[in-house]
Amino acid sequence: MLIVLFLSISGSAALYQLTSAREEALADKMNDLALVSATVKATIEQLSRADGPAVPNELEMNARIPPVATTAGRFYAILDEEGRVLYTAPTLGARPTSVADVLAIPARRLAANSTYLARLASGQESIVSVRVAALEGGARSALVMVLHPTDQALAAWFARTQSFVTLILALAGVVAALGGAFYMQSARAQAANRACSLMTDRIDAALSEVRCGLWEWDIAHGRFFWSNSMFEMLGAERSDQLLGFGAIAELLHPDDESLFSIAQRMFEQEIYTIEHDFRMKHAEGAWIWLRARLHLAADVPGSPRLIAVINDVTDHKRLVEESSKAAEERLQADRRLADAVESISEAFVLWDRDHQLMLCNAKFRQFYGIDHGTEIKGMSYSDLIPRPETFEEITSRDTEMTPGAHVYEVQLADERWLQVSERPTSDGGFVSIGTDITIHKDQEARLVASERELLQTVSDLRKSRHALQLKTVELGELADNYRDQRMVAEAANRSKTEFLANMSHELRTPLNAIIGFSEIMEQRLFGTLGSDRYDDYVRNIHKSGRGLLTIINDILEMSRIEAGHIELRPTPVDIEALIESSAASVRAEAEAKGITFFSRCYADMQLHGDERILRQALVQLLRNAVKFTPRGGCATIRARRCGTGIHIFIEDTGVGISPEDISRYGRPFELLGSAMCNGNRGSGLGAAIAKSLVELHGGGLRVRSRKGTGTIVMVRLPAADATLH
Repeated sequence: MLIVLFLSISGSAALYQLTSAREEALADKMNDLALVSATVKATIEQLSRADGPAVPNELEMNARIPPVATTAGRFYAILDEEGRVLYTAPTLGARPTSVADVLAIPARRLAANSTYLARLASGQESIVSVRVAALEGGARSALVMVLHPTDQALAAWFARTQSFVTLILALAGVVAALGGAFYMQSARAQAANRACSLMTDRIDAALSEVRCGLWEWDIAHGRFFWSNSMFEMLGAERSDQLLGFGAIAELLHPDDESLFSIAQRMFEQEIYTIEHDFRMKHAEGAWIWLRARLHLAADVPGSPRLIAVINDVTDHKRLVEESSKAAEERLQADRRLADAVESISEAFVLWDRDHQLMLCNAKFRQFYGIDHGTEIKGMSYSDLIPRPETFEEITSRDTEMTPGAHVYEVQLADERWLQVSERPTSDGGFVSIGTDITIHKDQEARLVASERELLQTVSDLRKSRHALQLKTVELGELADNYRDQRMVAEAANRSKTEFLANMSHELRTPLNAIIGFSEIMEQRLFGTLGSDRYDDYVRNIHKSGRGLLTIINDILEMSRIEAGHIELRPTPVDIEALIESSAASVRAEAEAKGITFFSRCYADMQLHGDERILRQALVQLLRNAVKFTPRGGCATIRARRCGTGIHIFIEDTGVGISPEDISRYGRPFELLGSAMCNGNRGSGLGAAIAKSLVELHGGGLRVRSRKGTGTIVMVRLPAADATLH
């Protein structure tokens, strides 16, 4: 295809050049012919005289006309005004009589003073140049027509064209020959490639079967060739491209020696073959162990290569590691066994099938008085352990079920007692374990003595048991009486609660009427009362009614709490807003008493609870703080985060609580001594209600106080991330 394209482009270029050369040759010939016609015209005009003939004779014409008009195949003709041929040179056989005998166009279509292409009467193409010549002083005229056949005018162009075409054909032949040779060489190369590919596939198949890879590292250019089996070994996609050194370095384990340092060492020490174990990363991310046999090939000067045959030795490494680990574990197990045997408190001896000692511990040497420096391994059983006179065979269920097992007790020379247990092993030997039972023997003697005392004690205990049975009957009767009394007390407590609730409801109705009428009288909606003293009475009535209503409301709230009628509606509660709303409820009362009141919240905090009930609890505690703080004192409410909880502190500079009364703080209807002394006698339910409402939220109260200094009540509530029960 390339050859055809080349020849097509060359032929097109040659055709274009030949066409251009022909056009240029025609243009040159037409210019030459125009000059020749102009010369002939000028010659005719010079030869024409006023008193001479109209057209010069042939002799004069032949003598005066330049030879250029009749050379190189040119000829000219002179025509009169009617188009008749007056003269031609050279002669064209029979003299033509008109333009039609010369040209294939009529005389009327001749273009004067111009040069163009036209056909001769013979059909041959010719260049025609026509000029008008003035004769006889300008009174008459004649047409000078110079003709030059095209084939003769382009004779030089035809010769050059033949040479050029010959050159093009020769070039085409050479290129075709080269193309044929290239095709034959390509066919041979393809056959060689197929043979090489087949051989490569066979080598890759063989390498894949034995899990072996092939490398070739062009050190000078930093490029690697990998066999397909190498890609399969690493689980990577096959690539026909050469790999860069950076791509290979990324797959090598950072703790292994780099290939560059290995190659440098081989160069410096002139080592041509070396084996090296290293790790490479598998496509799945695991490290596999490879063993490379590296060969340094420097057959091409300036282009050393490192050829390597790679084997996957991961399984071998794993087996070696497992074997070494197993050997280490066996060694450690033997050491642990020896340490365990040495550390046990019993005498341990291992005998072989010939009753010769194989292993013993220090306790065995101690019991039988054998020096630690004495070598006793291989000694017989009878030489080391002679059977003494004090010997007692013990038969047990375990020894009966184990053939060849023996258990006996023996007293040593130092009067210590040993219990020896002998059990056979699978190889025909046996194991002896001796336990010092001297203490047990002594205990047996003491037990025999104690048995008599125990029998006497049992007799005494039988007598005491009868007395205890009588006591048990009495205690049962007392427990029944206690249960009955507790049920009566619980019923009385429920009756008290119901009575307080009913009485509170009954008292609130007339009390609300008293408060309402006293407010009407205090505001004098229907006129004056008649005396100023009545105003004081009305204010006292209104104030006392308000105080009594507060007590009744506290009693009702306490009864609802004890009856379990309080239902929480938990929502996220902002602590800062809770403190501000609670403080707003008592701020006016504090200002009326001249008490300085502060509220602080040190951070944005939230808890999960019933905001209305929490506000009620804080208001109860704040009212107590204001109530028991004298004029000019100070009260504060503040909050801060502490671990998983929120602490709200209510402080005052009031009368304080004595240490013996702090334990009773928060009990219903408890009036502490400070309240009595301060003249603020109440129902004793405010702190109890606050404590109960806080405990409903999973919190609690803690009180710190000093008599005459003030009180701090800490309310602890779970934060928003805690669970409300």
